[in-house]
Amino acid sequence: MCKDCIGFLQTSFVSNEDFDFFDSVLLSSKDIFSFISPLHKGEVGAVVAYECACCKDKWFLSVPDQAHRGFFLTEFRYLEKEKKRKAKRKALLITAIILVIIAIAILAQLT
Repeated sequence: MCKDCIGFLQTSFVSNEDFDFFDSVLLSSKDIFSFISPLHKGEVGAVVAYECACCKDKWFLSVPDQAHRGFFLTEFRYLEKEKKRKAKRKALLITAIILVIIAIAILAQLT
């Protein structure tokens, strides 16, 4: 991050109006950020990549959607957030599998 892009960091948007304001500021900052491409469309909506003209850091914008509040993060912070999300999902899946195995074991004991 450099002095030009550090002020744009948004870990989440409080409201849709907050995002709309940020989006208008971002779009008017074409001398600072250039649009790279849509990254993907997944569970949390579209993620769009930008690049800082000064330091060449990549930034990722996620649009708020219902409970997901969106963000505008550097590549490092975005990848860390994705890593945590995937780990949480994996932990939930493992917990569900363990609960199913326990339920099957209990049912087997009853019959």
